[in-house]
Amino acid sequence: MVVFRSIQIIAAITAIILVIHTLRQFYRKRIGLGGMLFWIFIWILLLASMILISFEPLMFEFLSVIFMTELPLNAALILGVIILFFTSYELYLSRVNTDRDITEIVRHLAIMEEKIDSIAESIKFKEPKE
Repeated sequence: MVVFRSIQIIAAITAIILVIHTLRQFYRKRIGLGGMLFWIFIWILLLASMILISFEPLMFEFLSVIFMTELPLNAALILGVIILFFTSYELYLSRVNTDRDITEIVRHLAIMEEKIDSIAESIKFKEPKE
């Protein structure tokens, strides 16, 4: 008997919405082809896993054993939360690196501007005295 739990229905609807959103971002040129393909793969994987858990719960039984849960769906959700924490950490590191790069670029620009100003001052023509 196929049983769909509410969390599976919510996850499936969310996956469909996210596929549409990813396609819109691609067509607006906010993400590249590689990013679009990667995220659509992730959302379709989420959708497929929610459907497969309903039709073949034994296929995901190993997750229940690993995470010591009663239902494979609970184990899949725990795995999803772990992946979200990892992704959040990677985004944090990326932001820190971007901040560091921006700071370095601004420093270089400030140094170059100071050098340009000092060169401009040194080559200014002095007005002849009368």
